[in-house]
Amino acid sequence: MLSTVVAYSQMPITSDSQCSNDIYTCSEDNKPVSVEKYAPYRHIVSTPVLPDSADVRMHEHKAFWRAGAETVGFNIGLWAFDRYVLKGHYAYISWNTIKENFRHGFEWDDDHLHTNMFDHPYNGSIFFNAGRSNGFNFWQSELFAIGGSAMWEMFMECEYPSTNDIIATPIGGAALGEVLYRTSDLILDDRSTGGERFGREFAAFLVDPMKGINRIVTGAAWKKRTTSGRRFGIPPITGVF
Repeated sequence: MLSTVVAYSQMPITSDSQCSNDIYTCSEDNKPVSVEKYAPYRHIVSTPVLPDSADVRMHEHKAFWRAGAETVGFNIGLWAFDRYVLKGHYAYISWNTIKENFRHGFEWDDDHLHTNMFDHPYNGSIFFNAGRSNGFNFWQSELFAIGGSAMWEMFMECEYPSTNDIIATPIGGAALGEVLYRTSDLILDDRSTGGERFGREFAAFLVDPMKGINRIVTGAAWKKRTTSGRRFGIPPITGVF
């Protein structure tokens, strides 16, 4: 049953402490004056549903080689796009550039903000979800993000490996990747069929591409089951006003 609470509280706040403009109004002599403060309530907008034990067991099945191949394959695919489509100068790699990367080591780069703080974390989320969608837990999946980032920095560019990228990619990738993984889990429903099923699968693919690919590879994208297939069920979803 969907339950929604619509309420707010109206409480006068007084204090003898030092006046603070973000909590109280102040008189000319800088003394706190009683004001009415609205305290927000947390509104429950969905009833939590625990995951089915069969769904939990299904998601705990680990496929290490598939996760590893997807991590490596994504790097190779991205490098090929950069090299042959974008023709980026950094993508012209050779054995000499790889040896030079190991010889020189890491340095701080000055790439654009969106490159360092969005593009790299998003790439990290792909590596992370290669592990997450193949049965690994949060911390185990982080190892795929670290490995994918290290492979890119050391092998896939002719620029020296970046200190800030090797930090932002796995850490940002785990933070963003887990959000995308859990959001896609909410979207999917293995009991659905027809147009609804296609819409759910397509939306989940856009949110978490690596999970979408794995569902196609394993056949889960079209397999009808008696349970929802959600790893986390429906968590408590609330809104605060």
